Amino acid sequence: MVSMTIHTLPNTLTIDQLAALSSCSLHQIARNAAGTLTTFRLILGRCLVAMVRNDGYLQFGCSSAVHYACSVLGLADWRARELMRLAVTLEELPRLRVAAENGEISWCKLREVIRVADPDDEERWLEICQRHSYAEVERLVGRARAGQRLDADPDAEAAAMT
Repeated sequence: MVSMTIHTLPNTLTIDQLAALSSCSLHQIARNAAGTLTTFRLILGRCLVAMVRNDGYLQFGCSSAVHYACSVLGLADWRARELMRLAVTLEELPRLRVAAENGEISWCKLREVIRVADPDDEERWLEICQRHSYAEVERLVGRARAGQRLDADPDAEAAAMT
């Protein structure tokens, strides 16, 4: 058996090495990876927005930051726009922004709640994201987009929808 700790860089571990770890270690690595994915997507979105602000994409022969993201980074245009939209929107939502920066909220949930969250209710949306599955978050966001108020207790709201 290979001796390693969860501090070993996960990108250097093979499937067999990961399979030799305990469930708790695998869980920790998986949670860290998911949080890192959210964090790096946020950073990438910020970089693209910064390129818009300083015309940095021009140095690479591109006509826009989205063009740069597609041509140089290999992203789909919709993904580049999504990353940029979330980066800009999160500037007005400090609690959700910090949670995203710290990997405390999944990208999928963040992408959903950012559509309806505002500075007055972002704490509530963060709590919903931390306590509920993606499917429940998606349903709650759908109701909020339809103009329906959420109950005072997000758990009761999610339970009522099942």
